[in-house]
Amino acid sequence: MEAKQDISGPKLLKLTEEKLEDFGIPYGSAMRIADFTQKFDRKLRVFSDFTTKDDKKFGLNKYGVDEIYDLPPFKLEMVKIEDNNINFQWCLDDIKTRIDNMGPLIAHKEVVHSRYVDLILQESLQIAKQLTKKPIRLYGTSSFKSP
Repeated sequence: MEAKQDISGPKLLKLTEEKLEDFGIPYGSAMRIADFTQKFDRKLRVFSDFTTKDDKKFGLNKYGVDEIYDLPPFKLEMVKIEDNNINFQWCLDDIKTRIDNMGPLIAHKEVVHSRYVDLILQESLQIAKQLTKKPIRLYGTSSFKSP
C-alpha cells in the first residue's frame, strides 16, 4: 500500500489530469480538478505588495479602475447613540476596566500600545454592530470582482 502524501502549494498547481488519474482519481473528477488548479497558475498579490507606481496602476487596471481617485468614497452612515444605552455603557465600562488593568503606557513597547488600540477597536465594532444591526467585520471583503 502506498503511503499518503499531502499535496499543497506549488505542487497542487502543477497537477495534471494524468497525475491525478495515477493517484486513482476518476477521469471526470481529475479533469475538473486539473482545470480548476490551472486558474491559479500565477501567484496572487495583495494591493499592499505593489511597491512601484506602475505596479499599483497595473493592479487597479486589472479591476477596471484607472486611478485611485476613480474608486467611490466610503459613505458614512451616522447613527445616534443615546447616553442611556445600556450596551453602549457596558462597552465603555469594559474598555475602561481593561485599560485600567493594563496600566499606564509610559515606557511600554509598541506591542502594548497596539493592544490598547485593538481593545478599543474591538469594542467599538461591537457597539456599531449592535446599533446598526449589520454584519461588520474588521477585515471586510472587497467589492471588486476578479476579471
